[in-house]
Amino acid sequence: MVSQQSVMLVGIIGGAVGLLLFAGGVTLLVLSIINTVKGKRRIGGIIGGAIMLVGGISVGFTFGMFAVTAGLISSSSADTAQIAAMTSHIQSALNDNDADALYELFSEESYSGEPLEYEDAEEICDYIKGDVKDVTFEPMSISVENGTHATEYKYTIVTENNARYTLYIHVIEVSDTEEYVGIQHIKMYKGMNVLCNVGTAPVFD
Repeated sequence: MVSQQSVMLVGIIGGAVGLLLFAGGVTLLVLSIINTVKGKRRIGGIIGGAIMLVGGISVGFTFGMFAVTAGLISSSSADTAQIAAMTSHIQSALNDNDADALYELFSEESYSGEPLEYEDAEEICDYIKGDVKDVTFEPMSISVENGTHATEYKYTIVTENNARYTLYIHVIEVSDTEEYVGIQHIKMYKGMNVLCNVGTAPVFD
């Protein structure tokens, strides 16, 4: 995969070449016009300068757009990988019924209210009785605002005793504020009964 540094380097080189062609074209065009007016040169110099000018603009624009497009693709790929990693880590922590692993996925700060604590992870894991047989998940809603990507997931846990637990988990996967990244809120059900409701679901304007 092409790194962002490589993309930036290509963009800088292309922009520099375009700038040089643009400057050369302007210089040649101005000198050609002056000499043509004085009768010292034919119109060919003006045409040559115009060609260099247009070429400089074209090269600079082309490489600039390449750098911007490649940068956006690279950023999007990084965000997608981060989102996939977060869902996988949550699934693994629930599958192992591991309070420590679940706590590590909590955000450092709450986006909209009270943050999650280690005791919340312990409470959730204590409610799960028996070995976990299966954990599945599906996204319920997605919010994207001001550089923040948040998703509400529905995780379903089935134990060896066929007990079924449902967890609605709000996660901020991507944010310009690193402290917001992680699990923000968990609401846990067994059947229709709410077992716990911890943290604060992020609210966006």
